Amino acid sequence: MPPARTFRRAVVAGLLCIAATALGLPELGAPAPAFAVVSPDGVELSLASLRGGTFALFYETRETVEQNREFKKEFGRLRDESEAVRAGVRIAAVVNASAANVLTRGVWRSKLRENARREGLTIYADWSGRMAADYAMMPEASNVLIVDAQGVVRFARAGPLSETDRRAALELLRALAAERTQR
Repeated sequence: MPPARTFRRAVVAGLLCIAATALGLPELGAPAPAFAVVSPDGVELSLASLRGGTFALFYETRETVEQNREFKKEFGRLRDESEAVRAGVRIAAVVNASAANVLTRGVWRSKLRENARREGLTIYADWSGRMAADYAMMPEASNVLIVDAQGVVRFARAGPLSETDRRAALELLRALAAERTQR
């Protein structure tokens, strides 16, 4: 790899680390905290169930789900173009549903199912808000994390991703998927 490219990657990784640490998200290189969330149909997703594979985690609220729409589209295109990424990177879409109560939980489940059908993926709910607390998620932001097959946080950002952040995340996903196919 040319020295200039290596240097750029190091700078981008450093900036991402500073941004994630300043926001309170898990530190890059740290183990991802354990979590368990549930789909509207009662299917549980946990860190333990994702171990051994890379996953991209989108943790959002109803109000922040559109903040990283462009990155989600780019990630979708990457999955369409790359068998390695499609096979090697799972998506964990989680909504902070801690505002739901006994009276509104059924409505939340219905809306989550509806949105899951529209997006073409399962959307899980953090009913208690525990995952938000354990991961120090920013409440008014779309939180995006990439966790590798060993359960280590490799990317963490809250808020709309810049073009540089999106490129870095997509490059990381490609690299992690390639690592998986080389094993």
